Amino acid sequence: MTDHDETLQQVPRSAQDQVIDPMIGTNIADRYVITQCIALGGMGAIYEAEHTSLKTKFAIKTILPELVKSDQITQRFEREAKASSLLNHHNIVKIFDFGRL
Repeated sequence: MTDHDETLQQVPRSAQDQVIDPMIGTNIADRYVITQCIALGGMGAIYEAEHTSLKTKFAIKTILPELVKSDQITQRFEREAKASSLLNHHNIVKIFDFGRL
C-alpha cells in the first residue's frame, strides 16, 4: 500500500455477496477473470482474479471510473506501477502487468 491508499478497507464477505459488482466475471486482456472484490479505497478497488490459462490467482488494482478522467491521477497510478515493478522483496507485491481496461 502507498500513502494515498490509507483509506483502503477490506470488504466483508457478507457485504460482497449482497452487492452486485459489474467487475465480477469480467475478463481482462483475455488473461484474467475477476472473481471477487478484496478491498475498496478512496481511489479504487483491488480485485482477486484468476489467470485463465495458468489457473493462478492475481490481485488487480483499479482506479474508480470517475478518477480515470483525471490525467494527474492516471499518471500517478502509472508511475506507482512502474516504480513498484522495479522492486523485488518478499514483503512487496510484484507487478506483473499494467494497462487500461
